[in-house]
Amino acid sequence: MAPWRRGMRNRGSRFERGNGWRGGRRGRGRPCSNNAERSSNGNGERPSRPEDTYEQEEARADYIAWKRIIKTPPRQHDEKTVDRLWNGALPILNGGEREWKQMLPRDLVHEESFGLEHVGTLLAMRTSVGGPGAFVQLIRPFVLVITHWAFLDCLSVDTFVGALYTFIGGTNGTRAVPFFQNLCWTLVSVHVDKIFMTAASTIDTTLVAVSTALRELLRREPRARFNDDLPTLIDTWKTPCR
Repeated sequence: MAPWRRGMRNRGSRFERGNGWRGGRRGRGRPCSNNAERSSNGNGERPSRPEDTYEQEEARADYIAWKRIIKTPPRQHDEKTVDRLWNGALPILNGGEREWKQMLPRDLVHEESFGLEHVGTLLAMRTSVGGPGAFVQLIRPFVLVITHWAFLDCLSVDTFVGALYTFIGGTNGTRAVPFFQNLCWTLVSVHVDKIFMTAASTIDTTLVAVSTALRELLRREPRARFNDDLPTLIDTWKTPCR
């Protein structure tokens, strides 16, 4: 069993009952209908209905295709799957179907999926075969997903998002801090060395997302503040901003 799966057994049932879990807090964000708790078949997916529009059918098909990715264990250094997973999640969160927006964080942390294994595989990455610029492009969608308003501002998915951030953080930030520190170092590299041809807007939006992710992590996991490398991470994050 992979290290990040230990202790994940039986979490799915607690999430579905809507109970809080370490990192999940109520009383914050916008109210939204609790579609994430609904399921009409064994897979937790609503079957298509005759009255569904073409756009709704397309959104449902896109979500099912995305969910298939996390039904399969990740492979080390499989950048193609990393790209498909997180670039596939963004259009779902940016789309107009609220049901799938709310299902996505639930399915990502559910015990019957390999979502957290995929997250753990990404967090262990330190480079890309394409170099620093390609690494930023690969990781950026993940950071945008975990800081998306559909994750952070919707009460009905807050428990699932809290579980995700707890996993990302690790014990006292030991998983998140090295990952974000390496990402910030890479952003410094592509910012200083113009050979990587990474757009300034890409660097800027990634830095903003990293800042949001760190804020959310420290809010949900206060013990991460005691990580010895956190001050270095913050200094590294500030470098491209100067």
